[in-house]
Amino acid sequence: MRRGKAITTGSTARSSVPDAAREVLELFPSGNCISGSQQVGNNDPRDDYMVSSTRTSIKQIYDVISSLDEFKRELVKSIGFGGMLLFPSLRQINRRFAVWLMSRVDPLTQTLVIDSKKKIKFGKTDVERVFGIPCSGSIISETGMARRDIISKVTTVYLGEDSRQSRSIKTAQEVVERKYNNKMTEAEQAAFKVAFVIYIMSTLLSPGSKYNYVSVDYWSALVEPCSIGKFDWSEYVIRKLFQAVVKLKTELQVSNRVSNITGCSIFLQVIPQYPPLPPKIEQN
Repeated sequence: MRRGKAITTGSTARSSVPDAAREVLELFPSGNCISGSQQVGNNDPRDDYMVSSTRTSIKQIYDVISSLDEFKRELVKSIGFGGMLLFPSLRQINRRFAVWLMSRVDPLTQTLVIDSKKKIKFGKTDVERVFGIPCSGSIISETGMARRDIISKVTTVYLGEDSRQSRSIKTAQEVVERKYNNKMTEAEQAAFKVAFVIYIMSTLLSPGSKYNYVSVDYWSALVEPCSIGKFDWSEYVIRKLFQAVVKLKTELQVSNRVSNITGCSIFLQVIPQYPPLPPKIEQN
């Protein structure tokens, strides 16, 4: 993450909001938002969330990124993902706190609504500020779902696996962590760039609900590795987060159980610590 202090999150899904999250909650002093180890939310029993799982693995992400040699780090910078090289050493995510934050997001106004007085507007530019990934260029969703030939090229040329195995997060991680005795060839560099994006998207920026499974709906942006930085990845991340919020709220309408946390929930834990951007001044 580029700047600011990232949150060290807590542990289990059933535990209360951890002390480590207190610094964020203290930004929102109100009757419905209590810091420390107390119950978060109002007296509605649905605030006692039960969360099955999340595919985000922030400790493993840090281990993978911190192990990259200098040449691979330059490759990451070359595709516009250099901010990810500053990802801090976090232990794990408090899933219950993540659900609490996501349940207070209004996708229509792009606002984190803590209460009637505390509201934080955010958008794709904030994703760029937090993670340091591209925030301009072609809209990934407008490229459409990746065609069969695109999926085939990514899986066989860049990931080097058959179609079934290549839809695995572990496959992408293996390519990222692969050691080379000699200088990487152009083909190996291209494979690393593609695998790095797939790994980061699947474990942090846009995790899905299935275990060890990779989504292909952004693979059209990976066909030419040298053009990865020409796509608006921040827009994609924020779009997927809003979709995850809608899914989560739908589940909470019928019970206090959330099957899986999808989308970049950790973003919501970090953005309150960033000062708001100054308003744009219109030129006459």
